Amino acid sequence: MSFYRDNKKLELLQYAYVIIFAVVMVISGLIALINQAIGISFLIIPLICVVSFCMNLIAWSIIKTAIEHFHPDILKKDEKKAKKKEKQSKK
Repeated sequence: MSFYRDNKKLELLQYAYVIIFAVVMVISGLIALINQAIGISFLIIPLICVVSFCMNLIAWSIIKTAIEHFHPDILKKDEKKAKKKEKQSKK
Protein backbone atom coordinates (compact mmCIF):
# COMPACT_ATOMS: atom_id res chain seq x y z
CA MET A 1 0.00 0.00 0.00
CA SER A 2 2.82 2.40 0.76
CA PHE A 3 4.26 1.82 -2.70
CA TYR A 4 0.88 2.72 -4.17
CA ARG A 5 0.77 6.00 -2.26
CA ASP A 6 4.31 6.90 -3.23
CA ASN A 7 4.22 6.42 -6.99
CA LYS A 8 7.44 8.33 -7.72
CA LYS A 9 9.16 5.11 -8.76
CA LEU A 10 6.39 4.40 -11.24
CA GLU A 11 6.75 7.87 -12.75
CA LEU A 12 10.52 7.46 -13.04
CA LEU A 13 10.07 4.12 -14.77
CA GLN A 14 7.63 5.61 -17.26
CA TYR A 15 9.99 8.54 -17.95
CA ALA A 16 12.84 6.08 -18.46
CA TYR A 17 10.85 4.18 -21.09
CA VAL A 18 10.05 7.40 -22.97
CA ILE A 19 13.62 8.70 -22.80
CA ILE A 20 15.10 5.40 -23.97
CA PHE A 21 12.55 5.29 -26.77
CA ALA A 22 13.41 8.78 -27.99
CA VAL A 23 17.18 8.39 -27.73
CA VAL A 24 17.35 5.00 -29.43
CA MET A 25 14.93 6.14 -32.14
CA VAL A 26 17.21 9.06 -33.01
CA ILE A 27 20.32 6.89 -32.86
CA SER A 28 18.78 4.22 -35.07
CA GLY A 29 17.75 6.92 -37.54
CA LEU A 30 21.30 8.21 -37.69
CA ILE A 31 22.68 4.69 -38.10
CA ALA A 32 20.12 4.05 -40.86
CA LEU A 33 21.64 6.95 -42.80
CA ILE A 34 24.91 5.03 -42.89
CA ASN A 35 23.65 1.44 -43.11
CA GLN A 36 19.94 0.88 -43.56
CA ALA A 37 19.86 -2.76 -42.43
CA ILE A 38 21.63 -2.10 -39.13
CA GLY A 39 19.51 1.03 -38.45
CA ILE A 40 16.30 -0.91 -38.96
CA SER A 41 17.53 -3.71 -36.72
CA PHE A 42 18.07 -1.15 -33.94
CA LEU A 43 14.38 -0.20 -34.14
CA ILE A 44 13.48 -3.29 -32.11
CA ILE A 45 14.68 -1.49 -28.96
CA PRO A 46 12.22 1.45 -29.24
CA LEU A 47 9.48 -1.04 -30.11
CA ILE A 48 10.18 -2.94 -26.89
CA CYS A 49 10.18 0.35 -24.95
CA VAL A 50 6.78 1.36 -26.34
CA VAL A 51 5.28 -2.05 -25.62
CA SER A 52 6.73 -2.02 -22.09
CA PHE A 53 5.43 1.51 -21.52
CA CYS A 54 1.91 0.55 -22.60
CA MET A 55 1.87 -2.71 -20.64
CA ASN A 56 3.17 -0.94 -17.53
CA LEU A 57 0.57 1.80 -17.89
CA ILE A 58 -2.27 -0.71 -18.25
CA ALA A 59 -1.03 -2.88 -15.38
CA TRP A 60 -0.74 0.07 -12.99
CA SER A 61 -4.18 1.32 -14.01
CA ILE A 62 -5.67 -2.06 -13.16
CA ILE A 63 -3.76 -2.19 -9.86
CA LYS A 64 -4.84 1.35 -8.97
CA THR A 65 -8.47 0.56 -9.72
CA ALA A 66 -8.35 -2.64 -7.67
CA ILE A 67 -6.72 -0.95 -4.68
CA GLU A 68 -9.20 1.91 -4.74
CA HIS A 69 -12.07 -0.55 -5.03
CA PHE A 70 -11.00 -2.91 -2.24
CA HIS A 71 -9.45 -0.26 0.05
CA PRO A 72 -11.42 2.98 -0.34
CA ASP A 73 -10.00 4.23 2.97
CA ILE A 74 -6.72 4.95 1.18
CA LEU A 75 -8.42 7.68 -0.82
CA LYS A 76 -9.79 9.25 2.35
CA LYS A 77 -6.32 9.30 3.94
CA ASP A 78 -4.87 10.95 0.84
CA GLU A 79 -7.61 13.59 0.87
CA LYS A 80 -6.98 14.34 4.55
CA LYS A 81 -3.24 14.72 3.89
CA ALA A 82 -3.94 17.05 0.97
CA LYS A 83 -6.21 19.22 3.13
CA LYS A 84 -3.55 19.41 5.85
CA LYS A 85 -0.93 20.46 3.32
CA GLU A 86 -3.24 23.16 1.95
CA LYS A 87 -3.83 24.54 5.44
CA GLN A 88 -0.11 24.56 6.17
CA SER A 89 0.73 26.27 2.88
CA LYS A 90 -1.85 29.03 3.55
CA LYS A 91 -0.16 29.89 6.83
